[in-house]
Amino acid sequence: EVIDNGTIPTPYDETADIWSLAVTAIECAECDPPWASLHPMRALFVIPSSPPPKLSNPAVWTQDFHDFLAACLIKDPKQRPGCEEVLQLPFVANAEIDPDLVELCKQLADIDVAGAGDIKDPPSASQEDV
Repeated sequence: EVIDNGTIPTPYDETADIWSLAVTAIECAECDPPWASLHPMRALFVIPSSPPPKLSNPAVWTQDFHDFLAACLIKDPKQRPGCEEVLQLPFVANAEIDPDLVELCKQLADIDVAGAGDIKDPPSASQEDV
């Protein structure tokens, strides 16, 4: 609906971000965004008239992931779930928190963005990290 938007003011809401979240999840899963084989300008014309993107190798993914994508990639934004509903989907609700990822996020939050971009207290690398 963002690409296809022909009216002002913008008629879309958070459900456009829900669509984008699912497309980003496919990109993370497959290391390429949907329609990556198309020239970007061509993709802008193809996306609005195409069915929602799908995983290229669905057999390797869990049913919860498939259900998440199916819910988030409903073409009609009025039928697509909002943030509260997406948070209740098993793929999101049952996600485990990785303590290493939490620590990395904390370290990234300490990056001095205004300065040289150095981490204030960089962790020491162990042999296992290298």
